[in-house]
Amino acid sequence: MAGDLLENEEFDVVVLGTGPIEALVASELADQGRRVLHIERSPHYGGHYASLTPSALLDWASSLPTARDRRLVPRVELYCGDAAIAAEESRLQLETEKDVEQARMALAGLLENDRSYALELAPRLVRCRGKAIDTLVGAGVGEYLQFRGVDANYIITGRSQPAARRVPESKEDVFAASWLSLIEKRKLMRLLGALDTASSYDDDDDDDSKRDASFASVLAARPYALEGPILDALVFGVARQGRNRALTAAEGFDAVRRYVGAMGRYGRMAYLGALHGGCSEVAQAFCRLCAVSGGTYILDERPVLSSPVGEGSARRFDIQLRNGLARARSVVMDPTYAPEAMVSADPAATVSRALCVLDAAPFGDDSTALLTYVADGRAVSLLYMTHATMAVPSGQSVVYAWTEGCLDDERTLLVEALSSVFSSSSTHKESAGNTAAACRPLMTVFFEVCTLVPHAETSSSSPGISYTDSPSSTDIDFDSIIDSAQKVLSAIQPS
Repeated sequence: MAGDLLENEEFDVVVLGTGPIEALVASELADQGRRVLHIERSPHYGGHYASLTPSALLDWASSLPTARDRRLVPRVELYCGDAAIAAEESRLQLETEKDVEQARMALAGLLENDRSYALELAPRLVRCRGKAIDTLVGAGVGEYLQFRGVDANYIITGRSQPAARRVPESKEDVFAASWLSLIEKRKLMRLLGALDTASSYDDDDDDDSKRDASFASVLAARPYALEGPILDALVFGVARQGRNRALTAAEGFDAVRRYVGAMGRYGRMAYLGALHGGCSEVAQAFCRLCAVSGGTYILDERPVLSSPVGEGSARRFDIQLRNGLARARSVVMDPTYAPEAMVSADPAATVSRALCVLDAAPFGDDSTALLTYVADGRAVSLLYMTHATMAVPSGQSVVYAWTEGCLDDERTLLVEALSSVFSSSSTHKESAGNTAAACRPLMTVFFEVCTLVPHAETSSSSPGISYTDSPSSTDIDFDSIIDSAQKVLSAIQPS
């Protein structure tokens, strides 16, 4: 990390932001011998993928101008217990009198164990086979990171009486699944057999109607004829279909193949989660690799980017810092570092998120799980983390939920999804012969994340500036982050 004064103010590239995309880009460029200056406005790594303690999360949610970029995250709602917390400048005050004492006790307990929490703003998992795991292994970040397998994948259906059903992930699981009928098991076995052969929906298929048919419609038709929870499990829980676009048959079968193919490398699981904070830990690991290769990085700095000076190969960007001026040939930036006139929010690409810290671990204290709540064709992705990933103290858990759309439209669905984890976990435990533990929310945060898009005229008039993608995707795996980093690297060095 740089001290009060930079040793060398001339750099090949300045990278603004320490999210996983920016960290990957900075590490790769430094490894190639480029002189890299890496700057983060926050006192912690991860950018908008950061993992925060409860006190840092309160600061992030506050209305302080330096807390977060309101173009990216325009709205945050925070509750302790059942009481809402309003952020008024730097002072936090409970809005309601209902359960005020309980809420104060919950908040005091969270802050007392502040450093025992790692609460993620945008959690991601690493698929056990794919671009992300290959990149991590190839970069040699093993000494900086620890991973834990995701133990189970559940589909939750039923609004009035939600039930969590474990998604069968192998032929053995299909036979062991008590919630599947014999006919459904035979249908699933037929599908698993089809995955072992070439898909009839490849891009070179002459039948456009087959190739372009939706994945859900193909599974619902013969020869599979799937319906109900098992259909939802495959479309939403395994293939991870979003709300805004239905997967084609070719995309769906490919997604299921990748999921099934990921299992067996590190055990039965398809995904791994990084301990101590997920994406921010991965980002910090690549920041360390950048530093090992000679990169310079500064935290808690608010850089000001000036207009470029010079033309052609002599073109330079000035970055004003607290203690001097840095100059670089090119700039890579998270869009929130751009001035107001250079980017704007795309309201059509918004994701609503929630995280809920519970005073118990309803699916077990030593487990992790990926869940999908489906109601009337609308799906919410959920991730359940415990002390097993060092996300919360022992005996507690945190549930993340997210779906496409703005918070005004999706808040009720998010509440339903979170509530379904509490109620369906009781049913799940009772069916397994265990006593269901009653759980109570200690802290719940709702927020919406927009996509910041550079203005076309600004981008064309500012060669040398590359923007990374906003963290407004609903993707669960890390592979899309690798794709985004590769896109930026290709823009910087087309060869």
